[in-house]
Amino acid sequence: MRLTVTTGAAPPHRRSPFNPIARALEKCFEDWYHPQYYGLTRDVSQLEKSIQRLRARPPEADFDDVRRVLEANGWHQAGQKGSHVSFTKAGEMPFTIPLSDAHKVKRAYVQQICERLELDN
Repeated sequence: MRLTVTTGAAPPHRRSPFNPIARALEKCFEDWYHPQYYGLTRDVSQLEKSIQRLRARPPEADFDDVRRVLEANGWHQAGQKGSHVSFTKAGEMPFTIPLSDAHKVKRAYVQQICERLELDN
């Protein structure tokens, strides 16, 4: 005889009222399993992680985070000359971001980007 144990919230039509062991294990699983504790409530996209990192206003932000957030908001990288990268958007004034060593963006420019994109709201 093979015993099948189901854990978690199985649909009512799949729960067996005749299997007290499975019902007891299911109840124990529901009592100790907290998805929020394990960080399993929802997946966080790379864009959301980049926004969170920029909102923290680090001394130097990674340019990939800045580029990802700008492009998600409709900005396009127009070009780069040396260490200066230009972004444009239709109907908006273009702006240039100077990069420091290792493709980092200084806090002052991260602050301007957050204000311009209204990331804090």
